[in-house]
Amino acid sequence: MSNQQSVLSELLRQMPQLRSHLYFKSSLTALSHAMEDRVLAGTDRPLLIASFQQEKFYRQEAHRYRRLGEISDQVYVLAAPDAEFSRVEEYELVPFTSTDALASEWHLVAIGAQSAACLICREKIAPPSDTTVLPEIDASRRFEGIWTFDRQVTIAAAHILLDRIQGYRPDLAAKIVQAKQEYLIALPTIPHDHSASADAFVQRLVTYLQARQYKLLKAYRSIEEKEERERLVNSITGAIRRSLNSADILHVAGQEIGKATGVSRCIIYQYRKDERNTTIAHEYLANSSITSLIGKAWNLADNPLYKTVVNTHESTSLAEVTITKTWQRTLTKLGITDWLIVPVLHQDRLLGAIELHQYHPDPLPWSDDTITLIVAMVVVVEALDYIAW
Repeated sequence: MSNQQSVLSELLRQMPQLRSHLYFKSSLTALSHAMEDRVLAGTDRPLLIASFQQEKFYRQEAHRYRRLGEISDQVYVLAAPDAEFSRVEEYELVPFTSTDALASEWHLVAIGAQSAACLICREKIAPPSDTTVLPEIDASRRFEGIWTFDRQVTIAAAHILLDRIQGYRPDLAAKIVQAKQEYLIALPTIPHDHSASADAFVQRLVTYLQARQYKLLKAYRSIEEKEERERLVNSITGAIRRSLNSADILHVAGQEIGKATGVSRCIIYQYRKDERNTTIAHEYLANSSITSLIGKAWNLADNPLYKTVVNTHESTSLAEVTITKTWQRTLTKLGITDWLIVPVLHQDRLLGAIELHQYHPDPLPWSDDTITLIVAMVVVVEALDYIAW
C-alpha cells in the first residue's frame, strides 16, 4: 500500500485554522528528542507514533525507542526500510514504500493522560535553481509543518497516522482500535500545574539546540579550515609551477603562512650546521609599523628556541624554554611578546625553520590548529627539497 497524500496536507484540510511554520532539520531533531525525553521522564504511558523518512534515520534513534517501548505498549515506528524489518519486542515497526508521501515527512505524536504534543512536518524540496551555500550539511534541510501541545490537533494527527498504520499493517487493527478508544477521546479537564512540565521541556529543548549548534559550528569550522589549507597549498604549488626559483617559492610560502596564522611576522630561513647567524631573505609583516628584518643578520647561536628545535626537531615556543635575563632584554628590545619556531624537515633531516613572531600586548597561546596549519604548508617545501634549499 502507498499513500500519495501528505499527512500535513490532510491535517491542514481538517483544521484550516492551523498555520505551518518553517523548521530546519537540526531544530526538528532537538524538538523530537525533547518530546521523547518528556515521555521518558514522565509517569504517562502514552500513545507514541514516530514516522521516519528512511530506515537509516530510524536506526540512529532505535536505542531511544527501545526505552520508550518499555514505558508503553502503544508505540509505533514507521519508516521506509532498506530491507525487510526485523521484528522487535518493545514496539511496532511499520514499513511503507519509498514512493509513499511519508518518505518525505517527519512526524512525532505523543498523547497521554497528562499531556499531548505533536510534530507534523513535510520536507521542502528546493527547486534545481535554488542552490544552498552548504548543500552537503544535512542539518540545513528545511521542513514545513506544525508543532503544538494542543490536544485536539494532536488527536486529529494521531487519527490520520493510525489509519495509515492500519492500511500498512492490517494485522494491527485490534490494537489500533484499542489505541483510539483509550487515547483519542476528549478527556475532562484535569487540574494540573503545567508550568513545571513546560519549563522542563524548554530546558531540554534548549540543551539539544545548543548541542546541535555546537556540532554545526564545529562542522563549518572544519570545512573552513580544510578550504583554507587547500587554498594555501594551491597558492604555494601555483608559485612552484610558475617558477622553480627557490626565492619565489619561499616568499609565497612565508606570505601565506603569515596571513593564515594571523601573526605579526613570519620568516623562513635555511639551516646550516654550526652557523651562528643567518641573513633573512623571506619575510611576512602584518603591517608597516613592524621593523623589517630583510637583509639583516639573525642571531641563531644565542636563541634558546632555535637550539631546542635543532636538538629535538620539534616545534618550540617561548613558554617551553628557559628565558635568561639576557634573552629577556633581547625580547624587550625587539618588542616580541611571543615566538614560535617550527622545523622544516625532510626524511628527518633539518632543512630550515619557520619563525612566527607576535607583537601583541596579550598574545593568545599557540594552538594545535596553528601548528598543524604550518606543518601542512611546510610539507610542500619538504617535498621540494632539491628546489627550496
